[in-house]
Amino acid sequence: MDKNQLLEDSLKVYADFSGFDLEHLKQVGVHIGNSPAALKQLYMSYLKKDDKSEIAITGRGIEVKLDSSSFLKFMNLVDVCYSEILPIGSVVEADLEQFPKGFRKMYETNNEVALFVITGRKSPAHDAKSPVYVDYSARLFPFGETEFIPAFHLSNMMIKKVVHKGFTNADEVKFTEKMRQDIVNSKVRSIGFLSEDEFKTLETKISNTMTAALGADQQLGGDS
Repeated sequence: MDKNQLLEDSLKVYADFSGFDLEHLKQVGVHIGNSPAALKQLYMSYLKKDDKSEIAITGRGIEVKLDSSSFLKFMNLVDVCYSEILPIGSVVEADLEQFPKGFRKMYETNNEVALFVITGRKSPAHDAKSPVYVDYSARLFPFGETEFIPAFHLSNMMIKKVVHKGFTNADEVKFTEKMRQDIVNSKVRSIGFLSEDEFKTLETKISNTMTAALGADQQLGGDS
């Protein structure tokens, strides 16, 4: 799959970028897309900014300026087009800086790293029709799936490095390429590139859904 071409084609059909110079966006996107470290650094710099009203991105001698919403959507598209989709069974080291203080403290106190084994990929963050997905479902390594440790949702930006890559073959490559194309075509977004307000809205939807499901289960239990 030609990832540069995928980005170029996507920019032309994504309405979010119709008001921008698409050639400039493409050149900048190709630059950061082909450099995972640059993509991650740009994202982390954005998180630390107090004023997110305008974000400047440079690449290949070109600078583009985006508002916060357009920046996140652009970063999401670049991430979708370029970031590797790791095989099931891969083990990754988490970037603790992006985890809650309580979880982070468990590892930092003993100078340890947090390892996760990937168990699922590109699944809906809310329900089957959700416009938002999670890059990976994962379990803490070496514990795996246990009754006492919940599953985690990881975005590409939460991964510090790949410690072990899972098994892959021709079928895996074909499947992940189709997965990438389907995500681009459906224009869904990774949970990792939502604004704070969007993330809070998603949390509320998930909470309401869980509450409704629990109520239904209790009602069924009472009827029986």
